[in-house]
Amino acid sequence: MLPVFGISMLVAAACGDDDDGGPTDPPQSDTTLTVSLDGGTTFTAATANITSSAGRLLVIASNGPNESMGLGFELRIGPQASGTGGTATASYVRIGTGSWAAGPNLATSSGTLTLTAATANHVVGTFSFTLVSTAASTPATRQMTNGRIDIRY
Repeated sequence: MLPVFGISMLVAAACGDDDDGGPTDPPQSDTTLTVSLDGGTTFTAATANITSSAGRLLVIASNGPNESMGLGFELRIGPQASGTGGTATASYVRIGTGSWAAGPNLATSSGTLTLTAATANHVVGTFSFTLVSTAASTPATRQMTNGRIDIRY
C-alpha cells in the first residue's frame, strides 16, 4: 500500500549528462512524471523517490512543498488495472489552499497504468486514474488523465 501522508519525505531524483560531451551539453533529466488533473492543471514532478521491492515499484513524486502524488505498480510490461484485485495504485495530496487527498484504496479507485518499458532500472509508460477523496474534500473525485512516466532509477 502506498504511504499517502509520508509524501513530504521526498528525495530528489538524480539528474545528469548521459555522455561525455562537455559542459555545454544541457543536463538530461532521469525523471519525467506528468499528469493532467481534472482536465485542467498539469502536475509535473520536480522530484521523485523510487523504491523497488519484490517485483513492484513505488514512485512518490512532488512538484513543490504543497503537492505530491504516488504510483505503485508491478515491474512488468503491459497494462495494469486499479480497483479490487488490481495491481496499480495512485495517490494524490495537495495541502494549503484547496487541500485535497486521495489514497491508494484499491476498492474505490479505478484506472490503468500501462508500461511500455520495464527493466531493473528504467520504466516508461502511461496512466490514468479516478481517485476518490480520503476526506470530505470537494470535489469527491479527481480525474488523472494523460499521465506519462519515464524514470531511470
